Amino acid sequence: GEPLVRKEVIQIVAALRTQTNIQNIAITTNGSLLLPRLKPLKDAGLNSLNISLDSLCPQNFKKIALKSDYSAVMDSIEQAVLEGYRPKINVVVMKGLNDHEIPDFINFSFQNGIEEVRFIEFMPLCGTGWKPQHVFDLTETIEGLQDQYQVSRVLSEPSSVSESYVIQKNGRKGKVGFIRTLSKPFCGNCSRIRVSATGDLKPCLFSHDFVALKPYLKTGSNEEIQHLIKQAVLKKSKGNEFSSQYNQKVHLKNTLYDRASTPSRVNYPSIRAIGG
Repeated sequence: GEPLVRKEVIQIVAALRTQTNIQNIAITTNGSLLLPRLKPLKDAGLNSLNISLDSLCPQNFKKIALKSDYSAVMDSIEQAVLEGYRPKINVVVMKGLNDHEIPDFINFSFQNGIEEVRFIEFMPLCGTGWKPQHVFDLTETIEGLQDQYQVSRVLSEPSSVSESYVIQKNGRKGKVGFIRTLSKPFCGNCSRIRVSATGDLKPCLFSHDFVALKPYLKTGSNEEIQHLIKQAVLKKSKGNEFSSQYNQKVHLKNTLYDRASTPSRVNYPSIRAIGG
């Protein structure tokens, strides 16, 4: 969800900075509420920003986001750079909606202060907003970079979910990344785990299984919590069912929200059950 709707977000960032050993604190936001919070977040210790922006055209932005927040988002990006951030821009590419803007976003990556523009394949995560016909395979876009730009692959961390490239043209340099969840899943290298607002620990964003972490945070020992997290990580899959459907040319009709099955708790016999 959108983290900036949380009233205590600045206090949460400050607590993470002062009360933990976490070195990098980042927020992914749609940018609509960001502008007045930029300096307080910076002062609280926020290191980096990922800002979602699915169109560079105000009219198309409204069509996709269903809101007229284009100016607020663009102003936030500009001010973020002035505050010393090098924001990453996340673009969910959707066939027939914004795929024609890919060249514009690539040019946007040359803008001073932008760390990277990352193109993300449309994923089955948005309930009634999920429409398989909008899936856009980014493979040809990556291959086509060589025709227009000087391109060099960036060596990323093993757990990185993005294929990143430095591109150059006419003396300008930028960086673009591609997150191909469907056409080239990265699950086997992903180090991310998710904790929901209700305290459930999920091995993967796509996962229906979860560990009820909240009871352990209240009454469990550090050793129990560490063991629980380790077991959840070991449950991570090498792939996801949606990429399998996609690569087998099966119609992508399901999302995480419309399947008949419901999320189920992962059972770990070696962990003491707390709270039933």
